[in-house]
Amino acid sequence: MKIRVTPDRPLPLVRAWSWVQDSRWALYSIGHGIFRSRLPAAYATGKREPVLIIPGVFENWTMMRRLCDRINAAGHPVHVLLGLSRNTMPMAQAAAVTAAYLRENSLDQVIVLAHSKGGLIGKYLLVKDPSVSIKHLIAIASPFAGSPYARLVRHPVISGFREDDALLLELGAQVTCNTRITTITPAFDPYIPAGSALEGAQNYRVASSGHFRVLGDPAVADLVLRTIAQASSPKM
Repeated sequence: MKIRVTPDRPLPLVRAWSWVQDSRWALYSIGHGIFRSRLPAAYATGKREPVLIIPGVFENWTMMRRLCDRINAAGHPVHVLLGLSRNTMPMAQAAAVTAAYLRENSLDQVIVLAHSKGGLIGKYLLVKDPSVSIKHLIAIASPFAGSPYARLVRHPVISGFREDDALLLELGAQVTCNTRITTITPAFDPYIPAGSALEGAQNYRVASSGHFRVLGDPAVADLVLRTIAQASSPKM
């Protein structure tokens, strides 16, 4: 198995246009989410395995609404971490909020669907908190190896995504739990050029581009649902 999935490196103009499209999609989703921020009552229903949603930094759950709707329509109750707000708290604190939610809601063998920083939170729990019951982590566009652009932004949350960040290096050195992780890497991610693949994980590279737009791709939703079904089977 290839343990590193490196996205395409298109020409500069193509990269710039992809970044513009990605940013437009993100801004639209944020704006749309302001007017549709209430959790649907249907998310609490479903007889199949529960799925916990962990969005990325500066995001809330509405960025992943299309995926949430598809998952719930397939019969899974969808759990959303409102306590994370915009997910700007330090990694350890965000992981503690997540673990507390899992315990308070008695979620056992939960499947986690995460975007960007959310994937790091999921792996943090797999590595550092064996008391929580996570069956499988699906991480979309997550900077497990950091981002070279993190040095350019003076924000404590973003600085935690530097390629030499001590916590990222610590999590990266832990590979045993990667067999319980599926990574999904866009064809081109303007923020994470190295991709999201992990040694020992099930790594997918999809045709759609964009750190955010990938969340709205129906083909990615299909892949997520297939992965959830596989993770739910007794053999997984």
